[in-house]
Amino acid sequence: MSDKNTLQAVRKMRAFCKKWGIDYDNVPERFEFSAGNSKLKPDGIVSFNLIPLVTCPFAGSCAKICYAQCGPQWFRSGKIARVGMFKATLSESFVSRMVALIHARAISRVRFHDSGDFYSPEYLEKFMSVAQNCPGTRFYVYTKSIKWVRDYVAANGLPKNVNVIQSRGGLQDQLIGDDFSVANIFPDKKSLLKAGYADTSESDMPALIGKKKIGLIVHGAKKNSYNTENFI
Repeated sequence: MSDKNTLQAVRKMRAFCKKWGIDYDNVPERFEFSAGNSKLKPDGIVSFNLIPLVTCPFAGSCAKICYAQCGPQWFRSGKIARVGMFKATLSESFVSRMVALIHARAISRVRFHDSGDFYSPEYLEKFMSVAQNCPGTRFYVYTKSIKWVRDYVAANGLPKNVNVIQSRGGLQDQLIGDDFSVANIFPDKKSLLKAGYADTSESDMPALIGKKKIGLIVHGAKKNSYNTENFI
């Protein structure tokens, strides 16, 4: 675990656990997928999730309104599960165990990071290795760690079964290009459709299959607490 970004993520995760009264050292590694939320489950999509913001080094204006800090995923049990998933990503066996799990369960659709993001290039490489070893599974990921993705793709190419969605509202928005999908947040469906984006309010299938313009409508407990002009 020599990657400085990984070490920083561990320090931040320990601080998070201390804040919420969680014993980091006694949380077991969790090599597992979530069954998916109400939007993902109907389409047979499972997800691998981390603690939001703690694992989002390039979060920007999105940090104020992160929906992943609301609802069941923010209950104590949800926090502990995501800490366990984070610890699993640190393991040398992460790739082999996740690949084995996907094959054993014949999982065909995976979203990485319904909450959280690539916290280091080292972890990004592990994700890509999982995808490369599961060519029959479709993967997709929303990310604000855009430079790391671009560096990886420039050096190695992007696996054919992976769709990367550049998510606006981060510290690297200036690196967003039209070579990968782009996600934007809109105040309502009318403005989303007018801008030519695919509506993913009820299904994430447009993101899974690689639509270029992914639209999200502001929702949740913090709906009225921010201005979508920061994203559009």
